[in-house]
Amino acid sequence: MSPVDQYIRRATTGLPNRTRLDTAAELRVHLNERITQYVAQGFDRAEAEHLAVEQMGPAEPVNRRFLGHVFTPRVGWVVLGLLVVASGGWLAGNYLFAPAPTVKNVAVKAEELIPFIGDFQMLQLTLPKRTKALHIAITLGEDGATLSGTNLEHRYPDLRPNQRVSIPLGVGFLHTALASTECGAGNRALVTFGSDHGRSEMCVPMPSEVGSWTFLMQNADNVMVQDVWQPLLLYKPSVMVDEVPPGTRSSWSTPEGHAIVGPRDTWIAVSAFASTAPLNDGDPQAEYPTIGDVVRQYRWVEF
Repeated sequence: MSPVDQYIRRATTGLPNRTRLDTAAELRVHLNERITQYVAQGFDRAEAEHLAVEQMGPAEPVNRRFLGHVFTPRVGWVVLGLLVVASGGWLAGNYLFAPAPTVKNVAVKAEELIPFIGDFQMLQLTLPKRTKALHIAITLGEDGATLSGTNLEHRYPDLRPNQRVSIPLGVGFLHTALASTECGAGNRALVTFGSDHGRSEMCVPMPSEVGSWTFLMQNADNVMVQDVWQPLLLYKPSVMVDEVPPGTRSSWSTPEGHAIVGPRDTWIAVSAFASTAPLNDGDPQAEYPTIGDVVRQYRWVEF
């Protein structure tokens, strides 16, 4: 039995069956939210569960508090307590505890891995309230960006007051045999996909088939901000050299020679713009970040 299950069992022991189920479900929601936050901060699942349970405090006082609300001398108080718990659960489920607008790494589903061979990343973007459009910029070096936009206004009628629009965004390189575009030598097929964003494919010049993604918001507060371009990912290809140039910081040896990070004009940045303006108003007026902007903004990342 996991620490979460043990905690919920101790905290709800002795409650009437229906109340115990409702209370256990509410406790599990709170614990899972905290576990998700700790996992996003880099803890593994077991550590995250332990920390979430510790943050809730001992289960025995929680159990006594629940029992004190349910078992009173009068049947009327029992009924009133059940009504309060039920209505409180309904209010909390529909009006309270709205998720924060964040960006976080999420697990990639098996079916999403099938077309990919190489480096890729999957993000989950939880957008601020009243975001009407999401713009994505794919920037290659200092040579400009490819922009795409997604309309979100149709999503709001189906949301409860405490819900936010949440969109998955995947970015990666397709194997040459699977790409629908003939990119040619020295180029790779870069694909972006998401539930609302759709799927797009573009050829980008790459000095090698090897590289690495950096999630730029991992050491920030992860909060999505409206009407501001926010860099999300940075891709740095690796190139093989016979000798490492003096002053090179990032290098490692392989049987084929020495691998170093490729020049900045081959780096790729992925940025997002959560717009309060509708999609038909055009692209954002704010300038998208260049690779130089990303490097200056995230000095804590070793580039």
